[in-house]
Amino acid sequence: MKWLSALLACAVLTACDKPAGVELEVAKCTEDEFGMDGCTDIVGRVVTNSDQPVAGAYTLTRHGTLSSSIVTTDGDGHFRLRVSCILGCPAAGDSVWIRAFVLNRPNWPGSTIESVAVRPRFAPLGEVPDSTVAIIRFPQQP
Repeated sequence: MKWLSALLACAVLTACDKPAGVELEVAKCTEDEFGMDGCTDIVGRVVTNSDQPVAGAYTLTRHGTLSSSIVTTDGDGHFRLRVSCILGCPAAGDSVWIRAFVLNRPNWPGSTIESVAVRPRFAPLGEVPDSTVAIIRFPQQP
């Protein structure tokens, strides 16, 4: 079923390969917060339009009942988010927005926030979620 989430993500994203350097760890959903119903993993990369990595970008999810930490991309632009759903998970096929932003870069032209929609499958507590791939592209060059 992991291939299904990646396939669904391909319909929305511009690239579909698992970003090199991102390990797909297998870990069950555990109740990290009160009222948590399940989780999913989003792995990906933040790049420029010419596929140059954006190191030090902050990534997170934005959705009403979802919770994730803010994760900083590594030197190659890779990130991994564990997204938890509180008080109900989105229905299968619902879009979830993953956002990336850069701060304190005086020579950064254009937008400092970009996002992409993915369609992850959320696993209930005690099960291992599928990983969904997300590529976030900043249109400008630093």
